[in-house]
Amino acid sequence: SGVGADGATLQRALREHTLKSLDGKAMTLDALRGEVVVVNFWASWCTPCRRELGRLAALKTATGGVGAG
Repeated sequence: SGVGADGATLQRALREHTLKSLDGKAMTLDALRGEVVVVNFWASWCTPCRRELGRLAALKTATGGVGAG
């Protein structure tokens, strides 16, 4: 895969890695198995990233999404 780990190892690491929601709650992707999940990595100094937040909020509204954000 070019990143030094096989696909199964990478998938397991992503499922088990603890993420923090916007409201500060800890969660793992594995806990959301079976749900549609959008994970967005961004930085406050990144202008295109900040613009993208509005699109993500619109997606959440359009799909009736729940969760952080």
